[in-house]
Amino acid sequence: MNAREVGRTSDSVVLTTDRIQVLYDRYLDLVRTEIDEFGVKATEVRHLIGRLGELHCALAVRGTLAHVANQHGFDVVCTRGRRISVKTTAQRRGFVGIKKATAEQVDDLMIVQYQAGGLLTVYYGPIGPALAAARLYAPSGYYDLELTRAAELMSTMDSHAPSN
Repeated sequence: MNAREVGRTSDSVVLTTDRIQVLYDRYLDLVRTEIDEFGVKATEVRHLIGRLGELHCALAVRGTLAHVANQHGFDVVCTRGRRISVKTTAQRRGFVGIKKATAEQVDDLMIVQYQAGGLLTVYYGPIGPALAAARLYAPSGYYDLELTRAAELMSTMDSHAPSN
């Protein structure tokens, strides 16, 4: 990496938008290769799809990845400093889990779905309404938010989505 690709804060590396775009393209190519050439199911490359979703979010909000890999609570910080938790899935139906213990560290939620070789934002908005629409599964400590419910919530909030 060169100086144009990264910036430094006191103790971490911040990726530029150009670098995030390069990484996004690489991850997307790798996921497509795994699926199209090796016959791997999209649900079996969750770690790749998860990072791809984070990159997608960072590009969509013109933000950057959280400074610490696997940081508790949030994955992306937008230009206004809002902390975004990104949940990426290749499932067509079902739910995403939102950890109750770290939900208070998040301002917004973005749910991204891998479909037909690309990514679709199912939900992007404040975490509060998403948690209110989810059900808490106490034994796991997770809120379960149905993908269909998230999409419905997004359609009612389109004019109220957080700005970058």
